Amino acid sequence: MQLAYYRIQEINEGSISLNEGYAAKLDRPKEVGSGKVRESDLPLSRLIDLINENLGKN
Repeated sequence: MQLAYYRIQEINEGSISLNEGYAAKLDRPKEVGSGKVRESDLPLSRLIDLINENLGKN
């Protein structure tokens, strides 16, 4: 399998109410610096090539 393209499609549009019912309080982050280090942006074509290489399709 070789990924040739990727398409994003909107399936539904609407709204939700945040005032109805009861929601539990969310905890805040407990430590600073717990995020992941992210690599710089890559062009989509390069990402597709990397996926294909990892799947052994190139």
